[in-house]
Amino acid sequence: MYKMLPNTFNINVGNRIRNKRETLGYSREKLAELANMSDGYLGEIERGTKGISSFFLYNISVSLGIPMDYFVTPDQDTNNVKPNELQTILNILHKSKETDLVLIEKIMRAIVITD
Repeated sequence: MYKMLPNTFNINVGNRIRNKRETLGYSREKLAELANMSDGYLGEIERGTKGISSFFLYNISVSLGIPMDYFVTPDQDTNNVKPNELQTILNILHKSKETDLVLIEKIMRAIVITD
């Protein structure tokens, strides 16, 4: 199995975050706001000078509409992800009541996840 050095890992994760952010047309400040983090910290993550916690990686992945594993798995492909549709869904979820989110999650799991 291929093992990556910590600095290389941080740089790769940061590059993937920055590339996806730019592809979606988000400024660093906008993504930081959506992910509930400072834009300075996001900049350090994107440059690979700081590691990222799972908490912030999750927030970024939700904000960008990308699965978390995309950022940490070298060979993931998200060409089938449609940013406009994902952003529409995220906007709807963001405006939903917390009690409704539980039901929405159950519906999404029933539709999307087929084990």
